[in-house]
Amino acid sequence: MPLILFMVYFVRKGLTYLLIGVLLSLFLVTGGVSAAKEDLLVFAGNSITSPTADLASEFQKVNPDYNITWNLASTPELIAEVIRGTTPDLFIATSSFYTNRMKDSRHFVNDSVKNLTSNWMMVIIPAKNPANITTLADLAKPGVKIAMGIKEAPVGMNARLVLRLMENSSEYGTKWKDAVINNTVAYEISEPAVVEKVKNGEADAGFAYVTSFANSKEDLKSIEIPVAANVIQIYGIGVMKNAKNPKGAAAFENFLLSNAGQKILKEHGYTQIS
Repeated sequence: MPLILFMVYFVRKGLTYLLIGVLLSLFLVTGGVSAAKEDLLVFAGNSITSPTADLASEFQKVNPDYNITWNLASTPELIAEVIRGTTPDLFIATSSFYTNRMKDSRHFVNDSVKNLTSNWMMVIIPAKNPANITTLADLAKPGVKIAMGIKEAPVGMNARLVLRLMENSSEYGTKWKDAVINNTVAYEISEPAVVEKVKNGEADAGFAYVTSFANSKEDLKSIEIPVAANVIQIYGIGVMKNAKNPKGAAAFENFLLSNAGQKILKEHGYTQIS
């Protein structure tokens, strides 16, 4: 409308119709008002927070017509949102258990469900290490304060699996496992919450993911869990059946699974699934 009024004004001033033609051509060439971008809503477990900005930025370089909004929370919380009626376009679950639960409840377009990436468990301790923890055996010392996830959280499920596997080893056993449980003072709803407890000194150690240490080395130290007792975390991804933007969701999923997307995930400490 402003362009039309602009042209009419100058016609009344006696300018030639050539000016109208030039302005109209410019309007058509530039497409007039730019097209609105398409919104893409992604629900993702918050243990995959660190690479989200880089992933969105790289995707938008080749797909500039999309606005990506991340909703990052614990996977159980995200599933509860879906059940209450909020439907994202794409969903990233932080464990096979919850990926299968979403698939079995028919929330996904089934042939879109893929394994995105993986993560391993690790014990993290504050950089200053006030409890002087240097080995896994030290977790059983009296007075040590430990944080882990609640049993419904993927990080909590995996911590319990690690403890069970270590209990069955000759080096640690049931006494060690029971002492670690007794020393646990915080049960958190998500992995980032476990990390925060350790960072701020409320816990002397926590069961977390390799990626959290990789992205916070200035604040944390780590103790590796033996391979025989460690547990791999598989992140699943799928397009939602009632997605508002299924085309955009499929495009972003394909990018995340591509070499470019996997490279970014690897840079943030995640392990590619072969």
